[in-house]
Amino acid sequence: MATAGRGQKITIIGNIGAGKTSLVTALAANGYVEVPEPVTDNPFFAAFCADPKANAEIMQAWMVMDRYAGYVSTITKDRKVVYDLCFPYDCAFVYCNHAQGNISDDFCAEYFRLVDYAMRCMPVPDTTVMLEVGPQTCLERIRRRNRTGEEGLTVEYLSAVADGYTRAHTLTREWGIRPMHLNWERARTPVQIDQLADFIEDIWWDTPAASPALPVDVDARADAMRGFFKNVAERKGVLVTPSMFRRRDN
Repeated sequence: MATAGRGQKITIIGNIGAGKTSLVTALAANGYVEVPEPVTDNPFFAAFCADPKANAEIMQAWMVMDRYAGYVSTITKDRKVVYDLCFPYDCAFVYCNHAQGNISDDFCAEYFRLVDYAMRCMPVPDTTVMLEVGPQTCLERIRRRNRTGEEGLTVEYLSAVADGYTRAHTLTREWGIRPMHLNWERARTPVQIDQLADFIEDIWWDTPAASPALPVDVDARADAMRGFFKNVAERKGVLVTPSMFRRRDN
């Protein structure tokens, strides 16, 4: 296992229902601090599921703000961290919802200006693992797990998410992220998942580099994220409350 120097940072990405959480849980059992995907905590997720066209922008604005807060609070810490889909790949779902007609051109332009600013000179995860699973298989797994809020998901939407990831890979490559792609189509046993978690940890280099520093203006970038969310909320007529801004001390 890689243990020297700065704690390894791993992010697991993939479509809804791909199996990210199972692998994240296995890594957490190996001593990693888990940064979960902020879905069930998102105050706008249920409304988005009920009416995507009306609520995709406010849901996504909160999501990117919260993901950024979780990312900057952990990416340079001297501890092992595993992300269940981290901030740089939030854009996959913006691409998806824009293609579905749920997000406007103006929102996209503002969003991508913001995330490019936020990721400029930002440290990236040491290892990024993309779980490759077809939309139909993802839908079958979603039906089996029966998670609240996912009842209306369709193969068409999951196909749009897959396309969003394809576009996201092009963008994140500019930030220095090169994911390892794993075929995760076939169901794995708990033992196989644990073995893969060990493998992912072992592929990291034996002597990690010194901990990279956050950009000096990281607080200003976080303020810009909050400002973006507040502006979207104002346009949507949503009352912003202090509880929407979570303190992240992972």
